[in-house]
Amino acid sequence: MHKTVGLVAAGALVGVMISALGTMSIGAGSTPGPERTRTEVDSRAARAMPPDPPPAMTYVPPGDNGNGPKGENEGKTANGTCSVDPSYHDKDTTGMNSAAAQAWTKAKEEAGSRGVTLCAHEAKRTAAQQKAEFDEALERYNGDRRLAEQYVLPPAKSLHVSGLAVDVQPRASAAWLERTAGALGWCRRYANEPWHFEYNRDYADSGCPALKPHP
Repeated sequence: MHKTVGLVAAGALVGVMISALGTMSIGAGSTPGPERTRTEVDSRAARAMPPDPPPAMTYVPPGDNGNGPKGENEGKTANGTCSVDPSYHDKDTTGMNSAAAQAWTKAKEEAGSRGVTLCAHEAKRTAAQQKAEFDEALERYNGDRRLAEQYVLPPAKSLHVSGLAVDVQPRASAAWLERTAGALGWCRRYANEPWHFEYNRDYADSGCPALKPHP
C-alpha cells in the first residue's frame, strides 16, 4: 500500500515538472498577451505620427534671415522698422479689425510702460499677400499642401486676412506678450510660431487656450 502511494506521488511530481518546463518554453519563445498588446499599440502610434519636416527645409519666418519670403521686402524703406531690432518691421494696424487694432495699441502702451517694445512685423494682409506667402510655402515643400499649411495658411484660413492676427517681433518682445496670458486680448496660438498672436476679447476672461502644434 505504501509503495503504491509513493509511486502515485512521484508520478504527480513528474507531471508538475513537465508542465512547468512547458510553460517556461512558451514564455521564452513568445510574448505574453498584455505585453504584446502594448507593443502593437506603440507601433500603431508611431506609424500614425506625421513625419517631421526635413531639417534642411525648415520654414524661416519673415525677416529672420533679413530677406523674408518673396515680396516681403519689395517696396519697403527704412521707415517703419522696429526701433529695437531694425531687421524687423513695425507696421501700423491699418485694415485690421477695429477691436484688434485698439487692443494692439493698448498692448503696445502696456509693454512700453514696462520697458518693452512690441513691433508688428506683420499685421493685416490682403488675400493676395497671403496667397503669395502660401504659394511660396508650397514651392518650398515641393507642392505638399498638408506640410505647407503647417507653416503658412491659405487666405481663407488666415486670421491675418481677417485682421485678427499680428506677428510680434523681436522674439523677446513676443515672449513678454505671451506671458500676459491673454489679459490684453492677445494669445500665442501655435507651438511652432512663437511670434504669431491672435486677438479674441474673450481671452481677457478665459486666458489663452492650449497651443496647437502648428496652423
